[in-house]
Amino acid sequence: INRLPLSLRGGPYYILGRLYAARGENREAAVAAMRVPILYSEDPNLAAESLLTAGKSMIQSGLVEDGQRIYSELINTYPQSIAANDAKQRKAALNVLP
Repeated sequence: INRLPLSLRGGPYYILGRLYAARGENREAAVAAMRVPILYSEDPNLAAESLLTAGKSMIQSGLVEDGQRIYSELINTYPQSIAANDAKQRKAALNVLP
């Protein structure tokens, strides 16, 4: 990924995050996915999807409060995105759990 031009790195980091998540390596998934909105946020849909991946991965790794904060950031930063709708539902479901 580091050999790619800066403008092309966001997508591969998103894919890397998804791959880590699929393998159950959730903390690594969150770190890879968070690179996109922090460093390569030119594409708002990709940044929003990356935040969703990061939030899900944080929750899967047991860091529920961190995952909720990521969902809140997604909802506030990209409110019109499909990922924000998903984050709202996931966050609401977490608030219902005991």
